[in-house]
Amino acid sequence: MAITVTQDPTFFNVTKNPVVFVVSGSTSTLPQYQFVVDVRTAPDNTLRSRVIQYPNPEGVAVFDVSHIMGDYITHDATNFRNTGIVDTFGSEFKYFNVYAGEQYGTSASSSVTLYDGLGSPGVPAVTGPSTVGGNYAAWGGRLDYTTGDTTSGNGGWNFGDYFGTTNVNRILTSHRSTATSAARSNAKMGPNDYALMSILDSNSNLVNSNTNVVLYDSNNSVIGSTTIGNAQAGIYANYVPIGPRNLVDAGNFTQSQIDNTSWYYVTNLGDTTNLFKTFTMDKCQNNFERRNFLFVNKWGFYENWGCNLPLKQNTSVSRDEYRKSVIPYSNTTAVNDFSRRGFDYYNSSLNDTFEFSSPYVTNDEAKVISELIESEEVYLQVNNLDMGLGTTIPTTFIPVQITNSSYQHKTNKLQKIFKYDIQYKLANQRPI
Repeated sequence: MAITVTQDPTFFNVTKNPVVFVVSGSTSTLPQYQFVVDVRTAPDNTLRSRVIQYPNPEGVAVFDVSHIMGDYITHDATNFRNTGIVDTFGSEFKYFNVYAGEQYGTSASSSVTLYDGLGSPGVPAVTGPSTVGGNYAAWGGRLDYTTGDTTSGNGGWNFGDYFGTTNVNRILTSHRSTATSAARSNAKMGPNDYALMSILDSNSNLVNSNTNVVLYDSNNSVIGSTTIGNAQAGIYANYVPIGPRNLVDAGNFTQSQIDNTSWYYVTNLGDTTNLFKTFTMDKCQNNFERRNFLFVNKWGFYENWGCNLPLKQNTSVSRDEYRKSVIPYSNTTAVNDFSRRGFDYYNSSLNDTFEFSSPYVTNDEAKVISELIESEEVYLQVNNLDMGLGTTIPTTFIPVQITNSSYQHKTNKLQKIFKYDIQYKLANQRPI
């Protein structure tokens, strides 16, 4: 009367990939036998879903609970304005308890009793061997997994299969820019951009060690340096506010210092090798307004990308009309009057669409742009939102939808630089 979890995911998991459990039982031939798996959020231990499954032809059950975990991962756009390091636990990074049990009856027609998997009646209580403190951690990322064995032996679906579950210090981005100069290969940042850098840190470096920012001018001379506050930092997943506007809002630098910056770096002193990233300041050299997109990248956390290039806007107007009588049946006289409308509108709507081409970019930056195009959650930073009648709203973040139905990747190895065409529309269209 015992249940065994013969395969479970690693402690770290991304919910856009399968999160698989394989469960076996010593009594799986009993009448009406079914395996039972409970998925609970932690630390509240609230039951979120119970999945029941008959044994497969091999006498075991295979459960994928990724979709259940993903339903409880939510991204928090209020983090865009962070001025200190913030732990994302509770919304974008969560713990889950997954327990296995069984149910069966005494005959084919009897009632069914739920067992805890340890031999006693009760709710499922058997967990897998890869938990940390009884928990599995998950967030809404996706990995380009491959087939075959991995170092963990857990199938190659999970973050921990490739990056480990201990001593993990990693910036969750596809663009690891580390050139200590105003290099084109660095990540680009506008002088007024808000931006976040997501870090997975199993060693609490962000809690225990300073995270420093150093600004340099075009002569590689230091303009200024500061330490980003870590009072709200926690173990594992954190956002580090690394946008120039975040740093100015925090009082770490003046806008004048930012305007004179050619490049800068952000590093945590607990691991200056892995937790180190450089940024080249992308200053506007024309009259085109900069567009800074903040989006959920493939790693499951917010990242930004922006450019200063022409934008094409197209507005389509949709009108529904009806025909009106030209004879005024409700008046005291029936005189022909050309001020009367023969047709009128009963519904109108506006649909604004936007299109622009990215600058020519290198491989790593291209990966970030492709993640922007594929992202399910994108915001556009607008520094002065015109509300009409002389009213503007200062910096705000507008949800947009990327409308590309397809896009072309780099086509050959000799193609050193290339660009993307990006289309988007407002998630909330203008009223009419």
